[in-house]
Amino acid sequence: SGSSFEGGRQTRDAQVLELDALVRNEAPTSDCITTVLIRNLPPWLAPPELKEELCREGFDGCFDFFFAPKCPHGGNNIGHAYVNMNSPALARSLMQMWNGTRKFGLSELDEALELVDADVQGFDACLARWC
Repeated sequence: SGSSFEGGRQTRDAQVLELDALVRNEAPTSDCITTVLIRNLPPWLAPPELKEELCREGFDGCFDFFFAPKCPHGGNNIGHAYVNMNSPALARSLMQMWNGTRKFGLSELDEALELVDADVQGFDACLARWC
């Protein structure tokens, strides 16, 4: 079958399918993930505060795209944000540092932050989708 391994090596069919998926931007592998979706943000957190926290945590100058959809009634976020990091290593670092934490005044009763691979990857794709 196309997704089998032979002797510890992936078959040519599987490699071709994986390459086709990357070209179509489907199921990107972890070594090409740069855009992170941050979920479970508290509703009172304003997008500039989130961006400032990213910078305070050592990610200043490490991302080229930031989008936190705002609530039309209050200007704060609606619970999630997208950040495109400058490299896959930086994206992994952010995910490792923040995933499962309760920053921004979240209590033990609140959902912890969840950082996952965004469904849109890369600066150009983010611009095309949200700008």
